[in-house]
Amino acid sequence: MAFRLFAMVLALVAALVVAELVLRVLGFRYELRAVVVEGAAPDARTVHDHYITDRDLIWVPRTYDQRLALARDQGAAIVFMGDSCTQFGRYPEAMMTYITHMHADGDAVPFANLGVAGWSTHQGLAQLRRDVAPLRPRVVTIYYGWNDHWLSIGIDDAEVGYLLHHPLLRWSDLRVTQLLMRAHVAWHAPGERADYPLRVALDDYKANLRAMIDAVRAAGATPVVLTAPSGHVPGAEPAYLARQHVADLGKLIPLHQQYVQATRDVAGESGAALCDLAAAFAAQRREGLFTDDGIHLTEAGDVRIAQLLYACLREHDLIAPLVKEQ
Repeated sequence: MAFRLFAMVLALVAALVVAELVLRVLGFRYELRAVVVEGAAPDARTVHDHYITDRDLIWVPRTYDQRLALARDQGAAIVFMGDSCTQFGRYPEAMMTYITHMHADGDAVPFANLGVAGWSTHQGLAQLRRDVAPLRPRVVTIYYGWNDHWLSIGIDDAEVGYLLHHPLLRWSDLRVTQLLMRAHVAWHAPGERADYPLRVALDDYKANLRAMIDAVRAAGATPVVLTAPSGHVPGAEPAYLARQHVADLGKLIPLHQQYVQATRDVAGESGAALCDLAAAFAAQRREGLFTDDGIHLTEAGDVRIAQLLYACLREHDLIAPLVKEQ
């Protein structure tokens, strides 16, 4: 009996080894993380080279730990949270330059840009609880609203996060494990791509924002919520978005407006400071402020965000807390 059991285990191990070798020879790879989906995002190869899996945050830049350590060492007074519009945006630096020159007598006010390309509020909330709150900043800006309403990979961000804590992920480098995870996603995904859930449903988006505002306050900081401005024009939406990110290109603008309005509503209900970038950009000529994708900002667009955010901080008397003890 013992010999038979040993033989069965040995046969199973041998089969797994063979399957692993075959999958590697075939070049199979599947990393359980949502794809970086924003218009200016790198391709899959670049994503693999520059981002790594994080069990809590789904993915982070390879330099994330260094960025976080620098924020901790410098005692960041303000933390900018968000997606690629923040990670690659110049508005944090531009706004802090205003504050340094106009309120801090030329002494640099420490800040941290902790935005990550492709992130939704699901990841932002996890980052806030795990990494941002311990920094004890005085102000935290929250700028999401694009990735949340993109189509998911077949399961939403919350389910992806759940699977990343599965015991199998201890061996996530094995192609056999990756095949099993891919099979799980395929099994649970609806049959039609148009029926895939959004990465973060609208009600979950609202709940995430409320939780983020509460977590910022619990950490002794002041939350500032930003709406995501858009450069999209009806009838001229970027065609590439329909290939992966939305089921119906004609619904892109109304869908984004729903999430923008939800951002306003949550800020109003919670009493958080709101910097309504979307409304401000919609009320002015937007030529030259957005890149071709209508999502990311040009240098001029980032300068405009910096001006609006600076005015918002002044309106809510949040400049003094930033320069305190500098």
